Amino acid sequence: MEQEELKSLVEYDKDTGTFYRKTSNGGHKIGSIMGTVNDMGYVIIRLNRRNYKAHRLAVLYETGKEPKQVVDHIDRNRTNNSYSNLRQVTKSQNQINRTIPKNKSGITGVYFVDGRKKPWRAIIKLKTKRIELGYFETLDDAAEARRNAEAKYHGTEGKSPRNR
Repeated sequence: MEQEELKSLVEYDKDTGTFYRKTSNGGHKIGSIMGTVNDMGYVIIRLNRRNYKAHRLAVLYETGKEPKQVVDHIDRNRTNNSYSNLRQVTKSQNQINRTIPKNKSGITGVYFVDGRKKPWRAIIKLKTKRIELGYFETLDDAAEARRNAEAKYHGTEGKSPRNR
């Protein structure tokens, strides 16, 4: 879909992330809110008999270009499609901004290993390869090693809201 066609069919409020109908079809009124939430938690909008993810339409609407990369929800809320909450990232950068894992540290890639002199283990994945960052005496040291590795391997220095 092209930006011009999209703008002829919908109005997008970049502050709220809401899409509004510009045409009436199928019993829907002009000005009504568009989209339904799918089983993965994303807002889906149907246009011209095709389903689109709202966050990808938001980027097209604002930039005029279809996103070439993954569109990440910075706050990890898949229904928050406000433009300031969206960013284009690589798949590996998007994986960093996942929901906090259920581990003792609360930090992706940092784990507590009971019975060790240095109990905090830090790792990072690069594509399919796991890179061992080492064992550390404190959670802070392991978290710092993980942050440094994210910057080195994923180029996320200062970009991820996580682990800061």
